[in-house]
Amino acid sequence: MASILIFLLAWLLVLLNILVGVKSAERPLTDHCPSTISNYTQGSNFQSNHNRLLYRSLYNNGGNSIYAKVTEGEEPDKVHGVFLCRGDVVPKDCQKCIDVASVQILRLCPFKKQAIIWYDQCLVRYSNVSFASTPDPSASLGLYEVQNVSRPEQFMENLRTMFDNLTTQATTVNHKLKYAANSDEISPFQQLYGMVQCLPDLSAEDCRTCLKTALSRISNPFFNVYVPIGGRILGSSCNLRYELYSFLSPGGRGQEAPPPSTNQVKEDKGKNTSKTKLISIIVGVIAPLAVVLAGTSFYLVKRRKLMEREADESRQEIQFLNTVLETLRGDVSNDGFHSESRSQEFPVVKLNIISAAKEKFSEENKLGEGGFGPVYKGTLANGIAIAIKRLSRTSGQGLKEFKNEVLTARLQHRNLVRLLGCCLEGNEALLIYEFMPNKSLDFFLFGSTFYYLAYIYHEAAISSPTSYIFF
Repeated sequence: MASILIFLLAWLLVLLNILVGVKSAERPLTDHCPSTISNYTQGSNFQSNHNRLLYRSLYNNGGNSIYAKVTEGEEPDKVHGVFLCRGDVVPKDCQKCIDVASVQILRLCPFKKQAIIWYDQCLVRYSNVSFASTPDPSASLGLYEVQNVSRPEQFMENLRTMFDNLTTQATTVNHKLKYAANSDEISPFQQLYGMVQCLPDLSAEDCRTCLKTALSRISNPFFNVYVPIGGRILGSSCNLRYELYSFLSPGGRGQEAPPPSTNQVKEDKGKNTSKTKLISIIVGVIAPLAVVLAGTSFYLVKRRKLMEREADESRQEIQFLNTVLETLRGDVSNDGFHSESRSQEFPVVKLNIISAAKEKFSEENKLGEGGFGPVYKGTLANGIAIAIKRLSRTSGQGLKEFKNEVLTARLQHRNLVRLLGCCLEGNEALLIYEFMPNKSLDFFLFGSTFYYLAYIYHEAAISSPTSYIFF
């Protein structure tokens, strides 16, 4: 039982670790589910087209390029979809990001006819209307580091210069991918890293317009006073990012970005808060259960060890009694007892003889019950009446009493009920006494004549007190 609980505890801890890890790996940067757009219904044609687009069309194009635009179905249930991976991401990582995003967008935007989800390496979007090859400002969000730079004016000047160069590069040199990334030295000990990207089917002019609009969100008067050390603007048509560390993948122009040292502040905090609550609920449910299982397992292990120790002590006592009985053992005749003086020999009787003497511990022969256990009356083959005490398996003092009786067997007094023998075989521990009828001790010691003599001396005491005192 304890091993099963320990296994379940380990399994729950592993599951907790997996759940937290999966949630961290599958957590998007943000998502956008327009509330003004009507929903589709369960089992509708739109849902079927929608599922085929996410699970088949986007998946099939994921490993071929960093960008694809696909459609599924016919009007009015036609679904349009697009994915865009970051320009430095290798095809395998692009495919993984699309797979995760296609699943999570359904979970985060259930039954929505339009939705978009952003990850660090990709975005996935679908809609019930066709995507125009012009910038779409309807979905644009900003994420910023909470720490600010020490010299905001100089930093903003460096930032504008870098993004102007990257925009030119993305719309001319890399005009097919509409992607550019680079770094500038802003001090002898510090580099500024940046990246810009547009949908590849945008024109060069539309790409410049989209990136200029995104940069204006960082260049507003607020950022002239407080400039974050890092941030990104996420849009449905373009995006940009800057950091003081290299955040590109190994296949790009930089190294894999280390995790930011500070948390990012999102303009729309509500959705991330709900995801954090979900993880908190999972931890809150599993952690107490794990503690209960751990406590139960600890208790069962301790209890098992205690029971094993008590069993060892009992086995040691029984072994000790067996040794004592070997020293006291006398010859056993066919009726179970030695025929000579019982005060000198202490027979050890076989269990089958005792069982036959009292008809296998029948309730009809039961005389009573004490701390040692039940007492039965029996008769040996030679007609001798005996009383047998049987050690109760639930008795706490029975084994101790049995040991004391056996050790003092040679010290019996004539005025005590005589211990004739014992039996210690298998799980049975029995003491065999000479049977004494249910009368007073004086009758057992002196017989019926004692009362007659006592009457004579009582009469003498009345007539002659001196003679009675002498008696």
